[in-house]
Amino acid sequence: MTHRLGNALALPDDGSPYDVVWTQNSGMNIEDKARLYSGFSRMLRSGGILAFQEPMAGPGGPPVFPLMWARDAAASFLLPPDEMRAVIERAGFRLRAWDDVTVETGKAGGAIPPHSIQRIVMGEALDAITRAGQRNRDEGRIVVISRFERGELRGPSHRSAGLDSVASLDGDARELRHRRDARGGDPPGFITIAMVASAKDRGWVIGTCSDRPLSFQRVMWERLAIVPDFTVLKHRLDDVRHRFPAHAYYHIGDTDVDEHYAIRAGFQFLRIETAAHHTWVPRFFGAGG
Repeated sequence: MTHRLGNALALPDDGSPYDVVWTQNSGMNIEDKARLYSGFSRMLRSGGILAFQEPMAGPGGPPVFPLMWARDAAASFLLPPDEMRAVIERAGFRLRAWDDVTVETGKAGGAIPPHSIQRIVMGEALDAITRAGQRNRDEGRIVVISRFERGELRGPSHRSAGLDSVASLDGDARELRHRRDARGGDPPGFITIAMVASAKDRGWVIGTCSDRPLSFQRVMWERLAIVPDFTVLKHRLDDVRHRFPAHAYYHIGDTDVDEHYAIRAGFQFLRIETAAHHTWVPRFFGAGG
């Protein structure tokens, strides 16, 4: 690893594309975000990963100053999450996950020691910055978006014609059959983990959509050792369609409520039941199971 001092808006083109660009709490002072993310896209190889964590403008009004990165509005350039996502996608990235971690990053850690790095850097302004930060979080003035630990934004795809298919599974694990499910008390399903993995290898975008919390869905995928392309709440299935332009969309579930939300979001609904699943499971996931 090497450390280089440079300008994020004038990244060098050394002819060696990178696998990962990682930026954490560093874009708040940069006004020209389109140029910033276009530079990241240029630096990455095809399919490379952009990982980030950034404060963004919340719905609660303009931020209260001072902030860690700015004493006043002249040095702070925050965009709302929807606008930031649009900027990033226009730069050529395909969104894989988008998590609001405001609560996690705002947990109080007690009194800040006098010789901490925060006090050394911020000096006497730290207490005011801390109070303003808490108010900004409490009032929804600033939100923090992150998914850097898995690098959930992918660089420009080699499939320029767009994705072939997006499949959403109802996220309570009833559809997924795996030997570990039996120990966890989940009834067996019709779709095996191997079938899901095979579909992802063929280029499908696959995730879960459920009334279960996002944390539950993510733990489920981690337990199954598969990285999903998305996890959303049932009523936000239409967000998946906006994130992933594709030729076809399918939602797999077992209830009339699942069907309602699938149709409302423009997904074809595939029902998991003994009488019907044999007609489409082999076609989409292969004959094995």
